[in-house]
Amino acid sequence: MVVLAASILTKQGKLLLSRQYREMPRLRIEGLLATFPKLIHGSSSALPLGRQHTFIESDSVRYVYQPVEDLYVVLVTNKSSNIVEDLETLRLLSKLVSESCPPYGMVDEEAVYESAFDLVFAFDEVIDWGGCRENVDIPQVRQFLEMYSHEERLAKAIKESKMSEAREEMRRKAQMIDRQKQDMAKIPPEMRRLMGLEGGAVSSASMMPSISSGAYSSGTMQGVGPMTATAASTTAPSMSSSLTLGAAAPGGASAPGVAASTGGRGLALGKARTAAAADDWLERMRAEGEVVEVETPAAKRATTTETTALRPATTAPASVPTSPVHFLLDERINARVGRDGGVEQLEIKGELLMQIQDPNLTRCIIHLQPISEAVLRAFQMRIHPTIDKTLWQQSNAIALKNRERAFPTGAATPLGLVKWRLQSTDESMLPLIINCWPSATANDTTVNIEYEAPTPPAALRDVVVCVPVPRAPSSMAPQIGHCDGQAEYDARRPCLLWKLAHIEPGSNGSLEFTLPLVVEPDHLFPLEVSFVASATCTRLAIDRIEPLGHVAAAESPAFTAESRLSTERYQIV
Repeated sequence: MVVLAASILTKQGKLLLSRQYREMPRLRIEGLLATFPKLIHGSSSALPLGRQHTFIESDSVRYVYQPVEDLYVVLVTNKSSNIVEDLETLRLLSKLVSESCPPYGMVDEEAVYESAFDLVFAFDEVIDWGGCRENVDIPQVRQFLEMYSHEERLAKAIKESKMSEAREEMRRKAQMIDRQKQDMAKIPPEMRRLMGLEGGAVSSASMMPSISSGAYSSGTMQGVGPMTATAASTTAPSMSSSLTLGAAAPGGASAPGVAASTGGRGLALGKARTAAAADDWLERMRAEGEVVEVETPAAKRATTTETTALRPATTAPASVPTSPVHFLLDERINARVGRDGGVEQLEIKGELLMQIQDPNLTRCIIHLQPISEAVLRAFQMRIHPTIDKTLWQQSNAIALKNRERAFPTGAATPLGLVKWRLQSTDESMLPLIINCWPSATANDTTVNIEYEAPTPPAALRDVVVCVPVPRAPSSMAPQIGHCDGQAEYDARRPCLLWKLAHIEPGSNGSLEFTLPLVVEPDHLFPLEVSFVASATCTRLAIDRIEPLGHVAAAESPAFTAESRLSTERYQIV
């Protein structure tokens, strides 16, 4: 069955709607549909009494049609198409036309115009691009057209909940501000002026004393300066006095000036705190026993560079393939392993992607190397709906159901052909096993970490094990005793990074470090692991490409294939 177009016409021959499923010029389809009413009126095989459908042929195509009230539903097919399947498709489309019309149930020209897009979408659910019928019925088409999405409704519910919470928070803040204004109105104006709430605005942070044991010992605000009141007149009340903050401190040192003028305009800010004053503040905090770490701009740049370097290699942009055909076997692993052994969660997801640059190879069969029975039993494999499932099951080959169709060429994004997935708790499926043994003494904690790579698909690269450690001063950084590879301490996260550039299958290694304080074992977990490999756990591989059509040749065309295994989230908990 090959349907060229599905159309709706009036009995006078006026075209209302047409949907093409093969590439053809507009003039061509208009000419074919303009010929249809002439063939009906001029043919002696017009619709007999009691029949609900019939067909008529021209020199090049066949018209399969059925009247629906005052309209015709017409399928334009080639003459070699299966008439039985065409009639079944015609009946299904006629029912969809009746159901897609407006609620008043009249199938006429106005109803078709009003429901044009719904009819086109319904036709597309029945007939795919290429003219082949999909195995669907009326309830399935109705369900597809509803486009119900549980995730979309859940996202909308979450969004509405957040908006409701934001409105409630806004009302609460507004009520709090109103209460503050009411409380402020009860304070006398003179008191508000002294508090800096009238005239020049002064933030409350500038009036706060230093956090030190001697801040209040001398009756002054240390770091701001003593408060000195000078009478302007012996008979004037205290309201006319001036209040000066920032007078000379003992020893000749003066604090930043914050003064209230006698004109009643409130407090005025002085000069901003200088870098020397800020350093003096930090020195006082260190003298009181506080741990203060100042991050310089150079350290910030180093942190940014280091964070970028720790990202998995999979985040780097893929290079544009230059070969005629390029394949990518991309696999990601998500694992959660217990510290005492046992796998809590193991999920491996993969996909076979293809990019074709040569237009002559768009019609082809892709042959894969034999897949082991163990992989077929362990992994759930799904192929694209347009791929021939029978050919895949029989010979592990990939081709379109309709051999006349072609794969897309020159696409910016690769085309997904096969997807696979594994969910298991089998520890033998792990490409890398990490064991962590912390042991605490009276004054310190020693941590031993070892790795084993029993059966990875290939050598592991760019392996990074992140061990969380308690935050402590730099003088109490972990002391490395033994390390296979490289170990770095990141005081900002804080964690210890164990980096291994290369791990061969069957190898092992260890790391030993000591923390100069007693640490609970739970504070050293979870361990985060990341790595990449140049082979997948399924070990799928492309064998050859068999071109179809006029480009078929004895030799297989050249192609490139890339396999990649990376971690999505790999934890030791």
